[in-house]
Amino acid sequence: MSDVYHLDDAVRAMIRRAKLVSLDDSGGQQMMGLAGLKGDSPRKVPRVQPYGFTSNPPADSVGVLLSLGGRSDRAMVIGVEHEAYRPRSLPGGATAIYDQFGSIVSLVEQEVRVVHAQKVVVSAPEITLEAGGSRMTISAGGTDIQSPALRHNGRNIGETHVHTNVQPGLGNTGQPAA
Repeated sequence: MSDVYHLDDAVRAMIRRAKLVSLDDSGGQQMMGLAGLKGDSPRKVPRVQPYGFTSNPPADSVGVLLSLGGRSDRAMVIGVEHEAYRPRSLPGGATAIYDQFGSIVSLVEQEVRVVHAQKVVVSAPEITLEAGGSRMTISAGGTDIQSPALRHNGRNIGETHVHTNVQPGLGNTGQPAA
């Protein structure tokens, strides 16, 4: 029986829950200070993140502390999240990237949603938006819109628009007709 208890203790020492206390994000890998079991406070534990994604979780986030072979010098943290900020009730198959300030980029069914309470910034040397046969390209050279129709406040301002009150000579026209 003592071998079973010894093995049970070894497994508990290898895999446990830990709460984030501090984080150093200045190096090649994030290093975390954690609060684990009573009296257990590992420091400078590397956080393993998936390639192409990084985050800086707020204090009190929770993750899994793995100590390979039960050794603290082989510890790493995975799966860190904060329950207060995690989006809830996403449908099956949905994916979301979020932060503690209410920003969220989500892939839900047939939509890509970008939500932020203050401002969304898209920055690139050239930005192209395409939808249903229309295309808008924004670059340093200007904005090019290719579309079967172009409207502003319900008025046709595209290449097929006409004006009211056209006066010959040097006069001005009225607003574009609806």
